[in-house]
Amino acid sequence: MFNMPWIDLIKPHVEEMGDGVLLLSQTPEDLHKNHNGDMHAAVVFSMLEMAGMGVITLYLGDDAKNAFVVLKDLHVHYDARAQGKITFKSELSDEQKTRLKAAAQVGESIEELVTATAFDEQGVQVAHATVNGVIKPKRNG
Repeated sequence: MFNMPWIDLIKPHVEEMGDGVLLLSQTPEDLHKNHNGDMHAAVVFSMLEMAGMGVITLYLGDDAKNAFVVLKDLHVHYDARAQGKITFKSELSDEQKTRLKAAAQVGESIEELVTATAFDEQGVQVAHATVNGVIKPKRNG
């Protein structure tokens, strides 16, 4: 997806990438698990962040090249044990898409709240997060 060592360590798999939708999955290896054999909370957090910020960045496409896109904050709730393959989903509403594109195209700063959810293979929600992304015009230097 991106050339970043952290992403190489977490090893997300892109399941779906579309018009304002991002679906990632991760099947934990031993280094991704906690002492109980569950996916470590830090990995769940990272995957939720990747889904939430990733959907914004991917939706902006070429407009993201001229923008500074960064996480402002993320509030995560762990709902159940994260065991086995976990799927992480984030989707932009039509209103969010309109706001993001308009702001990026005119170089206006914007913050956008995106929901990211995590489900196990049985469809049980294991975590959810509110991801606050900031998009600002890139400054030279």
